[in-house]
Amino acid sequence: MGCSSSTRDDVKDFVHVDPALAVTTPLEEEKKSASPVKESSSPAPPAPVKVEFPELVVYCGSQTGTSTRLANELIKEARDRHGLKAEIVDMSSFDEHELPGKRLVFFVVSTYGEGGPTDSSQRFYQWLINEHFINKEKGKFAGMKFAVLGCGDSSFKKTFNRMAKLTSEKLQLRGAVQYRSPG
Repeated sequence: MGCSSSTRDDVKDFVHVDPALAVTTPLEEEKKSASPVKESSSPAPPAPVKVEFPELVVYCGSQTGTSTRLANELIKEARDRHGLKAEIVDMSSFDEHELPGKRLVFFVVSTYGEGGPTDSSQRFYQWLINEHFINKEKGKFAGMKFAVLGCGDSSFKKTFNRMAKLTSEKLQLRGAVQYRSPG
């Protein structure tokens, strides 16, 4: 999907909430009645559970505003269509210490120039490609599921969507699970 021609339908298709992302927790047992329990040959019904989805965090790195616009559309879609709690974090505020604790993350990243990060994504990019951090952080991202939406100029054949591809590759090396193919 090219960012410049994205439509609201493209964003709807991208925001897919997989039921496997849900967190279920048992509800408190109902108070047992004082009446005696009759034995039955049928199996007991399953215990009631509460189903919740983790908060969605959308990291966005934009040079001209396209990724920011798409990130806002993703947030709106996630909230309105799926009822998710969601927030946007500009890549200029990226904190590598907070990322491993996130469970559901979208990255909306632009490739700028001939394959590089946007100005606001410089810190994220340096962390992303640092082999020391990749080795040190293996396994810390095991609970994270992520998706990447890349923006770029398709006339740059060799480097088109390089930041999206790099983000996907390096997060998987850290143990995160990509649950949605890059868009």
